[in-house]
Amino acid sequence: MLGLFLLGIASSIAHHIFYSSLNNTDVESTMNQEWAIRTGTGLAFITKASLAAAVGVAYTQRLWLTLRKKSITMQAVDDLFLLTADPTSFFSWEALRLGTLLWFMAASMWYVA
Repeated sequence: MLGLFLLGIASSIAHHIFYSSLNNTDVESTMNQEWAIRTGTGLAFITKASLAAAVGVAYTQRLWLTLRKKSITMQAVDDLFLLTADPTSFFSWEALRLGTLLWFMAASMWYVA
Protein backbone atom coordinates (compact mmCIF):
# COMPACT_ATOMS: atom_id res chain seq x y z
CA MET A 1 0.00 0.00 0.00
CA LEU A 2 2.78 2.41 0.90
CA GLY A 3 4.71 1.47 -2.25
CA LEU A 4 1.66 2.16 -4.44
CA PHE A 5 1.13 5.49 -2.71
CA LEU A 6 4.77 6.50 -3.19
CA LEU A 7 4.64 5.41 -6.84
CA GLY A 8 1.56 7.59 -7.33
CA ILE A 9 3.22 10.60 -5.74
CA ALA A 10 6.45 10.05 -7.70
CA SER A 11 4.63 9.70 -11.02
CA SER A 12 2.53 12.80 -10.35
CA ILE A 13 5.70 14.77 -9.66
CA ALA A 14 7.28 13.33 -12.82
CA HIS A 15 4.14 14.32 -14.77
CA HIS A 16 4.40 17.88 -13.47
CA ILE A 17 8.12 18.13 -14.19
CA PHE A 18 7.66 16.66 -17.68
CA TYR A 19 4.98 19.16 -18.66
CA SER A 20 6.88 22.00 -17.01
CA SER A 21 9.88 21.14 -19.20
CA LEU A 22 7.67 21.36 -22.29
CA ASN A 23 6.23 24.74 -21.33
CA ASN A 24 7.07 27.52 -23.81
CA THR A 25 8.89 25.18 -26.20
CA ASP A 26 8.16 25.06 -29.91
CA VAL A 27 6.78 21.91 -31.49
CA GLU A 28 9.37 20.58 -33.92
CA SER A 29 7.24 17.87 -35.51
CA THR A 30 3.97 16.06 -35.07
CA MET A 31 5.88 12.99 -33.90
CA ASN A 32 7.41 14.96 -31.01
CA GLN A 33 3.99 16.31 -30.09
CA GLU A 34 2.43 12.84 -30.17
CA TRP A 35 5.14 11.39 -27.96
CA ALA A 36 4.80 14.26 -25.50
CA ILE A 37 1.07 13.59 -25.22
CA ARG A 38 1.64 9.83 -24.89
CA THR A 39 4.22 10.30 -22.16
CA GLY A 40 2.02 12.72 -20.23
CA THR A 41 -0.99 10.44 -20.55
CA GLY A 42 1.04 7.45 -19.41
CA LEU A 43 2.31 9.28 -16.34
CA ALA A 44 -1.21 10.46 -15.51
CA PHE A 45 -2.54 6.91 -15.83
CA ILE A 46 0.20 5.49 -13.59
CA THR A 47 -0.62 8.19 -11.01
CA LYS A 48 -4.34 7.45 -11.07
CA ALA A 49 -3.98 3.68 -11.06
CA SER A 50 -1.42 3.51 -8.27
CA LEU A 51 -3.29 5.93 -6.00
CA ALA A 52 -6.59 4.10 -6.58
CA ALA A 53 -4.88 0.76 -5.90
CA ALA A 54 -3.39 2.10 -2.66
CA VAL A 55 -6.84 3.18 -1.51
CA GLY A 56 -8.21 -0.19 -2.64
CA VAL A 57 -5.74 -2.08 -0.46
CA ALA A 58 -6.54 0.17 2.50
CA TYR A 59 -10.27 -0.29 1.80
CA THR A 60 -9.95 -4.08 1.89
CA GLN A 61 -8.04 -4.01 5.17
CA ARG A 62 -10.56 -1.62 6.74
CA LEU A 63 -13.49 -3.69 5.41
CA TRP A 64 -12.31 -6.81 7.20
CA LEU A 65 -11.69 -4.86 10.41
CA THR A 66 -15.21 -3.42 10.23
CA LEU A 67 -16.76 -6.83 9.60
CA ARG A 68 -14.84 -8.29 12.54
CA LYS A 69 -15.93 -5.58 15.00
CA LYS A 70 -19.55 -4.82 14.04
CA SER A 71 -22.72 -6.81 13.68
CA ILE A 72 -23.90 -6.26 10.10
CA THR A 73 -26.68 -7.80 8.03
CA MET A 74 -25.78 -9.85 4.98
CA GLN A 75 -27.24 -7.20 2.66
CA ALA A 76 -24.97 -4.56 4.21
CA VAL A 77 -21.98 -6.92 3.89
CA ASP A 78 -22.80 -7.35 0.20
CA ASP A 79 -23.13 -3.58 -0.21
CA LEU A 80 -19.82 -2.94 1.54
CA PHE A 81 -18.05 -5.46 -0.69
CA LEU A 82 -19.65 -3.90 -3.79
CA LEU A 83 -18.96 -0.24 -2.96
CA THR A 84 -15.80 -0.20 -5.07
CA ALA A 85 -17.44 -1.99 -8.01
CA ASP A 86 -21.10 -0.92 -8.07
CA PRO A 87 -22.06 2.72 -7.49
CA THR A 88 -25.66 1.78 -6.59
CA SER A 89 -24.31 0.32 -3.34
CA PHE A 90 -23.77 3.88 -2.12
CA PHE A 91 -27.53 4.11 -1.53
CA SER A 92 -27.44 1.55 1.29
CA TRP A 93 -28.26 3.34 4.54
CA GLU A 94 -26.86 0.54 6.70
CA ALA A 95 -23.59 0.45 4.78
CA LEU A 96 -23.23 4.21 5.27
CA ARG A 97 -24.17 4.05 8.95
CA LEU A 98 -21.91 1.12 9.89
CA GLY A 99 -19.08 1.71 7.45
CA THR A 100 -18.83 5.47 7.13
CA LEU A 101 -15.07 5.45 6.60
CA LEU A 102 -15.44 2.67 4.03
CA TRP A 103 -18.12 4.68 2.27
CA PHE A 104 -15.82 7.71 1.99
CA MET A 105 -12.85 5.59 0.89
CA ALA A 106 -14.92 3.99 -1.87
CA ALA A 107 -16.24 7.40 -2.90
CA SER A 108 -12.67 8.66 -3.22
CA MET A 109 -11.83 5.67 -5.43
CA TRP A 110 -14.79 6.46 -7.68
CA TYR A 111 -13.80 10.14 -7.72
CA VAL A 112 -10.26 9.33 -8.85
CA ALA A 113 -11.46 6.84 -11.43
